[in-house]
Parts: sequence; C-alpha cells; structure tokens
Amino acid sequence: MKFSRLQVSALIILFTGISNHVMILPHLLRVAKRDAWASVALAYVFLLIWGFLTIFIFKKMNGEGFLSWVQNRAGSIVGKGFMLFFAVYFLVSGSLSSYDFILMIKVYFLPNTPAWIVTLCFTSLCVWAAFKGFRVILYTSVILLPIVWSFGYFVAFSTMFKKDYSMLFPVFVNGFHPVLEGFVIVLGGSMDLFILFLVHDKFNKPFKYIHWVILMSVVLMLVAGPTTGSISSFGPHVAANFRFPALEQWRLVQLGRQVSHMDFLAVFQFLAGSFVKVSLSLFLLIELFNIKSFKLKRNLLIASGGIFSSISILPLSDLLLQKIVGSFYYPVMFICGLSLSAILLIVGFLPGRKKVNNNV
Repeated sequence: MKFSRLQVSALIILFTGISNHVMILPHLLRVAKRDAWASVALAYVFLLIWGFLTIFIFKKMNGEGFLSWVQNRAGSIVGKGFMLFFAVYFLVSGSLSSYDFILMIKVYFLPNTPAWIVTLCFTSLCVWAAFKGFRVILYTSVILLPIVWSFGYFVAFSTMFKKDYSMLFPVFVNGFHPVLEGFVIVLGGSMDLFILFLVHDKFNKPFKYIHWVILMSVVLMLVAGPTTGSISSFGPHVAANFRFPALEQWRLVQLGRQVSHMDFLAVFQFLAGSFVKVSLSLFLLIELFNIKSFKLKRNLLIASGGIFSSISILPLSDLLLQKIVGSFYYPVMFICGLSLSAILLIVGFLPGRKKVNNNV
C-alpha cells in the first residue's frame, strides 16, 4: 500500500522529533552552551547538502525496497551488513526513547508509581501498534502531529514575554570547538532520517529535493525552537543543567493569574513522539528480516518489546547512561552516518544484479 508524501513526512517528523526535541537537547546545551543554536544552523546547512545524496539514491532505487536494492548491486554480504546495523540501531534507539519517556513520567508526574507499571502499559501499546502494521502507525502520526504542533506553538508564544533573547549572544566566545561538538550531536541524533530509505518504497509519488528542504526545515526547527527557548528563558548555563530542558519551559506557562502548571500537556507531546518512535522501531526491526509467520512475528515483537522495557526497569544510573549517550552514542552515530552515506554513494554507481526477493 502506498501513502502520500505528506503522510509519510508526518511520520518522519514525529519519529525524529522525539530525538531532536527532547533527547539530544540536554547534551547539545551541555557541550555548546550559548552556541547551541549555531550548531543547529550549521547542521541544517549540512543536511541540505546531504539531501542531494539522498535524492540521488532515491532515484537509483526507483521504488525498489532498500535492502533488495543494496543486495542487487553490492551483494548479500553488504545487504546483511546494512540489515545488522539497522537492527542494532532500532534496538538501541528504541530502548533509549522508551527509557527517556518512562524516566520523565516517573520524575515529574508519577514518582510513587512503580516504573514497571508505566513501562508495561506503554510497551504493550507500542507492540500492539507494531503488530498492526505500518498503516496504523502512519495514520496515528497524521492525527497526532497537528495536536503536538499546536501545543508547541502554544508554549512558545505563551512564554515569549518571559524570554530574553539577548542571552543568545555573543557566540563563538570559546572558539569554534563547542559549535563543532554540538554539530556532531545534532547530526548524530539525525540518524533517524535514514529510515527514509527503508520507507521510500511506500511513497505514492517521487520524493524530490524541495520536499527534502521542507522536511529538514521542520525537523531542525524542532531542535532550534527548544534550544533558543531554553537559553533565552533560563540562560545557557542553567539550561545546560536541566535533564529535560523542553519540559522545563512548560513550567513557565501561565494563563492569567489563575491557570498555571500546564506542563501536563508536555506529557502528550512526549507520549506521541515516543509512541511513534518505539512502535515504528519495533515494526521496522521485524520487517528487516521479512518475517511472514504470524506466530513468529508476534513472539519476536513481544521479545523486542521486553528488551526495550528492560532498560527502563533496571536500576541504572541515569548520570552514567547520559554520559555514555552524549560522549559515545551520538559521536558514533555521526561517524556511522557518514560511513553509510559513503557506502550508499558507491552502491548507487554499481550495476544492478539479479533480483532478490526482499520487500524491506
């Protein structure tokens, strides 16, 4: 079944939004401080240039499934290498998204509720959506995105008079190195965009460069908005100490003198993004291996959901985990993204071989 470019774009925005809007923000502010927004601007320029490679590969694929296309041109070993990489990526990325959501709920809203109860409810919902298939996840994204977007504009305009945008300047006080560190983190978090290759065959019309520019503008705005908002609201040094800077901005929202504490709306935003991120990760994780058996697919989804849940239930040190994510995970994803881009560029120039029956 084919879907419109707008529908798939809504899915991509929510899928990447949870990473760019929430997960990378504390790490970006920690390394770049006041220069964080400059890192976002630099990453935006890079992604616009990288878009030419993406569109080139789309044209070469010509509607063929990604893994099938890679195997036809580069052989089964390279194809299985991509399969293994994406499988590990979806496991790690989905687990981290689930962990951040459960942690936020536990710290801010349900501190006395056992983590396993929240985790069980959330993971069960994601496993169910992944089992129902791509169409359910996509249509859910189309419904949720306008609501999430309206809440984002609401918090931005509601706190406008409590912000001091002069705190965004001056930039490059500590040289260009903090900007480059932030640049690596933003692009490492943007690895989610590689799922465009996996869902490219679901477009009902060609995805052109102008669509890429629009999509990147929206995706990077999800980083730039909370980044500039956090710095102008709390200052670069205070904002860098927050675990969830985007959530803290909701605590500034006040309607008149009587209505405040509207940060519960942030739960809906975070839940929508986390649901799409985890459920689509589960779906694509199973689709990578082209599993047709009903029982095997169901059992693997449940097992994968259990892996996603384990990191949220186990008594892990959040400080240690965040240090690993910021110092290791995002830089490694940045390097992997560059390496995969180079490999795909080479594969794009290789002649096609015999067809391989793979729909991913």
